[in-house]
Amino acid sequence: MDIYCFGDSITFGEYDHERGGWVDRIKIACMARYVAQGEPEDCVFNLGIGGETTEMMRARLTAELDARLDPEARSLVMFAYGANDAAECDGSFRVAPTAYVEHLAWAIEEARRRRCDVWLLNITPVAPVADGVRNPMGRLRTSAAVAAYNTALAALAQRTATPLVDVHGAFGVRDPSALFAADGIHPNAAGHAIIADLVSAKLTTLDSRSTDARAP
Repeated sequence: MDIYCFGDSITFGEYDHERGGWVDRIKIACMARYVAQGEPEDCVFNLGIGGETTEMMRARLTAELDARLDPEARSLVMFAYGANDAAECDGSFRVAPTAYVEHLAWAIEEARRRRCDVWLLNITPVAPVADGVRNPMGRLRTSAAVAAYNTALAALAQRTATPLVDVHGAFGVRDPSALFAADGIHPNAAGHAIIADLVSAKLTTLDSRSTDARAP
C-alpha cells in the first residue's frame, strides 16, 4: 500500500528532533517490517509543508497525486489540516471554517476519483502557554477556534463517510506540557509519537491486499 500524508508543519515533522515526526515514524516502522520481517512493502510519502492551509493544499493536490500514484497499488491519502486555517490574522481566520470544509470536501473527492482511500486527521490542541497568545508572526490561535474547526471537520467526515483519526482526543487525556514544544503549537517528540501510534494502530485494521474500502 502507498500512503500519502498531506498537511502542514506538524505533518512535516517539525520539532521532533528524535525521529522526524509522526509520518517519518510510520515510514520507519513500515520499512522495518518490510526489511526485517519480509512483510509487503508499504511506501509512505511525507507531503507536509510548513505553514500550509487547505487553500494552499488545493493548489497542489492534483499534481502531487498524479505524479506519484501507482495504478497497481492500493493508495491511502491522509489530510491533516487546520492549525493554520484556524489561526487568526488581522482580525480574521486565515481560512474561514466554511472554506476549510469546502477545500477538504474537494480534496476527498479528488482522491476518491483516483480510487484512493481517504482519512482525515483533526487538529491537535493548543497548549495553555499559546492559547490566545499572538505569536511573532502576528497569528493568534485559541482552543475555541480549534474546537469549532474540529466540529466542522467531524461533520464533514460523517457526511462523506470518511474515517476521522481523533488526534485531538488522544492529546486531551495527557499533560499538554509534556507533549508540545516551547511554542505550544507544535508537538514535541513525545507528541509526535502519540500521533504515530494512533495512526499506526488504525493502519493495522487495513488489509493492504483488499480493495473493499475504496470508493467506486
